[in-house]
Amino acid sequence: MTKKVFIISALCFFFSFFYETGKAFAQRDALLEKGKSKQKAGKHREAIIDFSGVIKKNESEVQKYFKKYNAYHKTSDFEKADKDIKKPFIAKKYATPYCYRGISYSALGKNTEAMDDLNKSLKIDSTCAQALSERGKIKWTSGEKKEGCIDLGHAAILSDSNAREMLNDNFCRMEAVKIYDDAVTNFKLNQYQQAMEDVEKALMICPDSVRFLILRGKCYSTFKRFGLAMQDFNKAIKLSPRSNEDVYFSRGITYFELKKYQQAFDDLSKAIEI
Repeated sequence: MTKKVFIISALCFFFSFFYETGKAFAQRDALLEKGKSKQKAGKHREAIIDFSGVIKKNESEVQKYFKKYNAYHKTSDFEKADKDIKKPFIAKKYATPYCYRGISYSALGKNTEAMDDLNKSLKIDSTCAQALSERGKIKWTSGEKKEGCIDLGHAAILSDSNAREMLNDNFCRMEAVKIYDDAVTNFKLNQYQQAMEDVEKALMICPDSVRFLILRGKCYSTFKRFGLAMQDFNKAIKLSPRSNEDVYFSRGITYFELKKYQQAFDDLSKAIEI
C-alpha cells in the first residue's frame, strides 16, 4: 500500500512539474509574440519591456551559460583538446528575445544597448541571421565598414533578405574589393598568410566571387593544401564556366602537383586557348 501511495505521489509531482513548466514556457512565448507585434507596429519602447520580461524569466539559465561560454573561449585550444573540454550548449530559442530587443534598441538609436543584446544573441546562436544583419548595419554606420560587411555577408549566406538586398545594392561590394586588392598585393609580396586572411574576409562578404575563390585557391596551393585549392577552383569554374585562363592555369598546376598529369595537361591547354 505504501509503495502505491509513493508511486501515485511521484506521478502527481511529475505531472505538476511538467504542467507548470509548460505553462511558464507558454507565458514566455506569448510575451515574446506581444513584443514582436509591438515592434512591427513601431512601438519599440513597449516592445523592449516585453522582451525584457522574457529575458528576465530566462535569466538564471542564460547567465550560467554565459559564464561557461566565457570560460570556454578563454581556454587555449591545446587545453581544450588535452582535457576534452566541450563547447557549452544552450537551446537557440534563448537567443531570440536578445535579438529582438537589440533590434528595437537600434531603432531607437541606442546602439550601445543594441550591440550588447545582439552580441549576447550571437553567443547563444551564432547562426541568428537577424542578429548578424542588424549588428552589421550598426557597425557599418559606426564606421566599422569592413566588420559590418562581414556580418552582413554571413547574414546573406543564412538567407536574410535585408542583408542580401544591401549586398545587391553594392552596400558592401566595394569594401570586399578593397580587401581583395590588399590580398592580391600581399600574395604578390609572398605574404601568403596575410593574403589568405584578407581573401577569407572578402569571401565572407561575397562568397560566390569567382576571382576571390581563385585567389584563395592559389593560397591553399601555396600551403600544399591541394584538396581545398581544388574545391575553390572547381567552384569558380562552376560559377563561371567561361572563367579566365587564370583559374585553368592554377588548377592545372595543382593537378600537376597531385601527379594527375593528363588533367594538368588538359587544363593548361585550355588556359592557352582562352
